[in-house]
Amino acid sequence: MFKLTKLIQSLTKQFTKICIFVYKLNIRKMYSHLMQKWKIDPADNKQSFTDVQIKLLCCRYWLLEEWECLNMAFPFWRLYYNTFGNASVHFKGVIHNLTSDKVILIPPYTAFSTNLKNNFSETAKESIIGKQVESYDELKYSMQNGKADHLFVHFNLDLEPDHVIPGVYEYNADESIKKLIEEIKRQTISNVLHINLPVSIAIHALIFHFLKQVPLNAWDTRVFDRRVANALTFIEKNLDGKITNEELASKANMATNSFARLFHENTNCPLQQFIRKKRIEKACDLMHHTSDSIDSIAVNCGFIDRQHFSRVFKQAMNITPAIYKKRHTLDPDNQQLD
Repeated sequence: MFKLTKLIQSLTKQFTKICIFVYKLNIRKMYSHLMQKWKIDPADNKQSFTDVQIKLLCCRYWLLEEWECLNMAFPFWRLYYNTFGNASVHFKGVIHNLTSDKVILIPPYTAFSTNLKNNFSETAKESIIGKQVESYDELKYSMQNGKADHLFVHFNLDLEPDHVIPGVYEYNADESIKKLIEEIKRQTISNVLHINLPVSIAIHALIFHFLKQVPLNAWDTRVFDRRVANALTFIEKNLDGKITNEELASKANMATNSFARLFHENTNCPLQQFIRKKRIEKACDLMHHTSDSIDSIAVNCGFIDRQHFSRVFKQAMNITPAIYKKRHTLDPDNQQLD
């Protein structure tokens, strides 16, 4: 009887130890789980964010001799900054003089005119002549000879819809902004073909600083149906090939007509018309920022051939690709810039 009692006591102690061990182990697991959860996000409600990414197309610093352009409208954003000269941007009767204390931001599809001479006229002959700034000494010389320096950044937002009410948005450039711009200028003068990481960050910071100042009511803030959003992504990535309504509808698991109707309701644009618009935007991008031939651009943008491309481009832009490229893009032989 005595031995049995001792055995029971011993087993009880061991069982108690096991219980305490299991209890501590569970506490550690619970603590670890809670800490892991808190490290990710201590709140129970999941947040959603509008993902805004900048696609830089070019950043250049030029000297302008002539900058006489009428009713230019392009499918990408523009940021302008000048420190000397008499350059100006004209929009709906308002003159925006480019000076060292102003930054000009122009959204896509804004029809504006530019002027470097004092006698601006809507009937003047268009002419754009300039060259890349190669040294600060060159700037000092040009300042005395009627030229204008011109920093310009072209970009798009990886955002659908990337749309702001057309206009010319003028903002003050304080000392911190001027310091940022000076850093960008130094890089473009020393090595325009390779923009390093710090300066790329500076360009993004400059753009975001002024985008933040665009009034909220100027933005198109529609939220697309998930199936339409997926289709937009697919279209953007496949503009070099054929894209049919049937293919997009199949990816959305919908009937062709039902998806086309849903797409139109979300974008206010028929499906194939939207795809053509995106092809033209890509073509403009390539003409401005590459040396690709028109034939090559036609193929890369999903057109059958150059003739097909020219016909669709003229319908959309009221000008042929050849004239557009000659009038509005950089010509290495003539040292013209857009």
